[in-house]
Amino acid sequence: MKIKITFKTIIFLSVLALASLILTIVTQYIAVAFFGFESSVYRLEEKIDFKKYVNIEVTNIPLFVDVYNGDVIKITYISETDLITEETSYGVTIKQDPDFSFSLFSKEQLNYHMRVLLPDRIYNNVTIISTSGEVTMGYIYTNELNVSGRSGNLNISDTGGRLNVNTVSADINISFLEFNEMVFIETLSGDVNILMPHNKQPKLTFLTQSGAFTSDFFRFSYNKNKGNNYSVMGDNPIKFQVITKSGDLEFMKKIIER
Repeated sequence: MKIKITFKTIIFLSVLALASLILTIVTQYIAVAFFGFESSVYRLEEKIDFKKYVNIEVTNIPLFVDVYNGDVIKITYISETDLITEETSYGVTIKQDPDFSFSLFSKEQLNYHMRVLLPDRIYNNVTIISTSGEVTMGYIYTNELNVSGRSGNLNISDTGGRLNVNTVSADINISFLEFNEMVFIETLSGDVNILMPHNKQPKLTFLTQSGAFTSDFFRFSYNKNKGNNYSVMGDNPIKFQVITKSGDLEFMKKIIER
């Protein structure tokens, strides 16, 4: 027996499949809106003993890192992928599971984040890695701070030690209270904004192909040699170096509030 499939049959089956999909979507929406159904979201709180080496990695969620008056590392985490922690005797790695997961109907999506509170102590090294999540950091006293990202903006308060920042297109915003070690910043197209204490001026070198330079420090020079080369002659021996391809640099004094 031959089954004859006509154009009308195909249309009918397509409409039936679409109606089934719409019904599924509506059913899930009602479950979320009226019955509080949520997708598999990880909402975690963890505590880890103090370590002098801290590595934190996120892929696509905002990251907040700050210090507090306590003895253990505190983590709060909301995401659809699990939280991974790996400890050694001297260090810890805290990271968002990079396996991609997305649910259309999660009520928590706008609140996805990782927040890490570090005991207010001196660290040997803190490393932050983000793919596309925005990073916001408070003042952390560490001998070396390494921050890298691809497209999520980086907002950093200064550190007492050496600072290395590397991005692709993410903007970099740094506010310094003090600086004791060299600062190195490199980005392809991200803009760099640095706020300095009004009475402290380090030696700055800015190398760029097409980025613009803005500063309210009076003593700076400009040399065009294989791109643009700007220098600020500071009284402080600490050196800052900023390298961009097309990103701009603003090197400004902090406004003093009275």
